[in-house]
Amino acid sequence: MSSTTTETATMDPLQEDILQTTFGGAKDLMATPFEGYTGEMVAGPTDLTTSALEGYGELGMGREEYDQALRTMYGISSITPEQRSATISGYAQDYTDAILDPTLNNLRRERAQQRVAEAGDITKAGAFGNIRRDVFEGEREGQFEAGMGQVEAGIRAQAIRDAEARYAREVGMDLGTAQALAGAGTARMQSEIAGLGAQMTAGEAERALQQAGLSAEMQEFMRQQQYPLQQFQSLIQVLGGTPTGYGTTTTTDPFGGLKAIGSVMEGAGSLGQGGTAAGWFKP
Repeated sequence: MSSTTTETATMDPLQEDILQTTFGGAKDLMATPFEGYTGEMVAGPTDLTTSALEGYGELGMGREEYDQALRTMYGISSITPEQRSATISGYAQDYTDAILDPTLNNLRRERAQQRVAEAGDITKAGAFGNIRRDVFEGEREGQFEAGMGQVEAGIRAQAIRDAEARYAREVGMDLGTAQALAGAGTARMQSEIAGLGAQMTAGEAERALQQAGLSAEMQEFMRQQQYPLQQFQSLIQVLGGTPTGYGTTTTTDPFGGLKAIGSVMEGAGSLGQGGTAAGWFKP
């Protein structure tokens, strides 16, 4: 006759509660929908930064110093050789008008006075005839005209040198003015750049504070999102640390009673055989 043994295992209530809680938490965690961060993540430029950036874009624009310096430089560079010669000639004429004509007029007056004196001397002396007198006066006039020519040539040459020097001075002054204007514009721009740099630094410092606040908000959101997972991981650790082997196991054998009777009978048979051998029982 065959026999069947049935074993029934009963889990400890503590283990069962932990497993149910763990699987339930896992299902709830997996069912949690994704929640994206909707807050602002990057701090935008501050008013100071925006103003500084606009200032950088306007540097050099509308600077009167640069405009005037450029006009001056263009005026100098665009002068043609003909214009230069005409300008120098005009300056030379100014010089001759102021120096040559008065000088020649003075020399002519002096010569006229000399003629009167010479004529008086000749008349008083009676030393010359008409022919010799004409020769003498012609020589004196020739010497005067030659001297006048040398004086005029010298003055005109000096007029050219003075005109060229005057032109060079004026061009140099114009160049110096243009350089001074450009230098003033550059100094002004550098000052503005320094001011804009300080403004930009202040704006970035303000933006950094705003960025720190936004980062803190995002980190807090992330911490909040990770909290359920941390809780679940803690629960898993608790489950892993729970000792195993709790609970009871019951074994049921439906033929256990017959086996017991058989054992008794078998024991009795053995006992009878022993008694016969000992002479307790007689067949």
